Formats: sequence, C-alpha cells, structure tokens
Amino acid sequence: MEHDQTITIHVDSRGHANLDSLPFRYGFYFSANSTITLINCKNWTQSSIQKSNGKEEERFVLDAEFVKPGGTSDYGRFVLANHGFEHMNLVTVFKHDSNTEKNLSDHLTKARKEGSLTPEDLVELHPYYVSGKARSVAGLIGTIKEIEASKTEHERKQKTAAEASFDKVVSIAKRQHQEKVIAEEEADTHRQKRELAEQEVESERLARIEAENLAKQAHEKNAALEEQIKSISKSHPQYDGSDIEISRVARLLGAEKRQRTKANGQTIDCVFLSFEGSHLERKMDEVFDPQDLIFNKAKNLIGEMVVTSTWKPEIYRATHWFRDIFLWEGSFSSSQRAQTFDTSQKVEEKTYLNCPFAEKDECKALGGRWDPNVKKWYVPGTMDLDKFRKWLPKSAPTPETVDIDDDILF
Repeated sequence: MEHDQTITIHVDSRGHANLDSLPFRYGFYFSANSTITLINCKNWTQSSIQKSNGKEEERFVLDAEFVKPGGTSDYGRFVLANHGFEHMNLVTVFKHDSNTEKNLSDHLTKARKEGSLTPEDLVELHPYYVSGKARSVAGLIGTIKEIEASKTEHERKQKTAAEASFDKVVSIAKRQHQEKVIAEEEADTHRQKRELAEQEVESERLARIEAENLAKQAHEKNAALEEQIKSISKSHPQYDGSDIEISRVARLLGAEKRQRTKANGQTIDCVFLSFEGSHLERKMDEVFDPQDLIFNKAKNLIGEMVVTSTWKPEIYRATHWFRDIFLWEGSFSSSQRAQTFDTSQKVEEKTYLNCPFAEKDECKALGGRWDPNVKKWYVPGTMDLDKFRKWLPKSAPTPETVDIDDDILF
C-alpha cells in the first residue's frame, strides 16, 4: 500500500473526522457514510497504537490531495486505520502543524460531545480556520467570542435605531398639533424620558454584566469541584487509570441492595441508587464495594443534592452506573475529603486464580468469587487457599484481563 498513488478511503458519518475535522478544516461533512478519493499520495508512515480495550491498531499516515464535494481541490495529512470496511477508514485529517491541530481536534471533539458546537457551527467557523484566526484552541475561543459579541452589538444597534425612529415620529406628530410652548414642554418631557431610558439601558447593562460574572464564577466553581472529585476518585485503591465521568447533580432518594441479572442468566449482588425526577436508577456491583464503604456513604446522603462518578465512561455510562457518590456543595475541606474517601481503608485482600471457564461452577461452589473488573475468579483474604490449590498461580498472582463477556448491556 505504500506505493499506491491513488486510494479510496471510507468516511464514517458518526466519526470524529466527519463531525469535527472535515467541517472545521474543509467546510463540509457527510450526512451518511461516504468515501473520498485521495490522489498524489506520498510520505506514507505506519505505526501501532494501543486502544482503550487493550488491543493494538495499525495506523497509516500520509500526505495527499483530494476533491471536495463542491469540486475544488485541497490537501491534508490523513490518518487511516482498518475498521473492517471495504476501504481504509478515515480517523482524522490535519492541514497544518500536527501537534497544534491535534490539540485543537481534541478540543473540538469535546465541545461537540458536550453539545456546545455542532458540525454546522464548525462549517461556519471554517473561513476563520482558513484565514489562520482559528488554528489553535486560543484562536478558536477568541473567534467564537468575537462572533457572539458581533451578533449582540448588531441586535443592540437595531433596538437603538428602532427606539430613535419611534421617538422621532412621536416628536414630529406633536410639533404639528401643538403650540410652540406645548412643543417645548413636550421636548423637555422627551428629554427626561430619554435620560430615564438611558439609565434603564445602563442598569440593564450592569445587571447583565453581573449575571455573566456570577455565571462565570459558578462555572469555575463547578469545574473546580469536578476536578476535586476526580482527584478523590483517582485515590481509590481499585482505580485503573481510565477516564472518569461525573454525573449531573440530582437529589438522592434512596440506596438499596438488590440483584441484577446478566444476559447469560447469572445474578449479581448490586447497590442501586434512586434519584428525584427523571434521572435513571444507577447501579454498582457489590464486588467493587466489599466493605460497604460507598453504600453506607450513600445512605447518609439520602435527601441531599449529589453527583456520582464512574470509570471507563465509554462502557460504564454515568447515567446507568457509579463507583462513588459525593455531596454537591461549595467545596471539599480537608476533613470532608477524608470523609468522602479514606484511602487508609483498604479493599479486602484477594488472591486471583487461573480458573478455566469450564471449572467456574466448581470454583464458585468452594466459595470463589468473580471479579468483573479484571475478569478473574479470586479467593477472599479470609478463606483457606488450600482447597483452591489447583488454580493457584505458580508465582505471585497478577490480575490480567481476559476475553470473557462481562455482560455490559449497552
């Protein structure tokens, strides 16, 4: 493939490249899966990356030209991968400095997933990218603020013009139907009204500035609190280094233990949280809370406004699962942080086993337990290891992920 001068690539309509890179850098995107033909392909490089599921993926990077839907030619540095389609799949495409643009791509992807930017917005921002004003995160933010300020100023001018036109019509009508003295009195009245209107406009402007400042302070406060919660979550003994997602704020109505049934019919003990309003129930398998630390903390927070956190949000969505719960208020003092999660309280010791799938029922009958987080059977620290001897590892056990379905339903 390194010698191909012309290739056809697949563009996934739901992918980052179609929703972020193409509209922002080239001014278009596809509403359905499509293809692009690359010509004059050169500077091929090949590398491997490790994805979040632990598997390696071969990626190809090359410089090439192509024709946009409007018929004009353009160029880019394309990143491709084999995702099982007829053609190589487009992962992303850069147009200038790769390091700067990767940072910009990450920012665009986050903004789109949060709903603050759409592909249509990125198409609107495309001319600013072409001109160089929005080729960095700072430039993009400045451009967006400039556009919003321009729209606000345009609306203000329209309103001021309409008010001035109205006052002029009223003044002319009164000068035509009143004596000179009455006209002068009316002019004085209009002057006072204008001054009052100006005072009201100024008061509204000051009130708007104050509201914007309060909103900014609240946003910064919430962002700082989320960072504190993530920092606390990372101190958890079971934390595996994956992404952490924080849920929306909601009032906790209840915390109880029940069982859930996996797709294979197996039942698992779980902790369930219920919330006020339309928020869905969230769950956590009890194996992640062997000493009921999180369960007891949740019971103490019933009736309070709380948030929950989860790890690996691409699998365990914060709307369905949780790994910890926090009181949502101004900030965490050092004492509150210690109460939220005491890292000195260790999770019970586990000895992991090399138990094959065919012998899982025998292991379970002897008292072995299944750890879905690492997908291995283990022996709790309080049990005798002798009856599990045939599954004990030859050296100190190190949990390893294996390809066994953990029955995540989404």
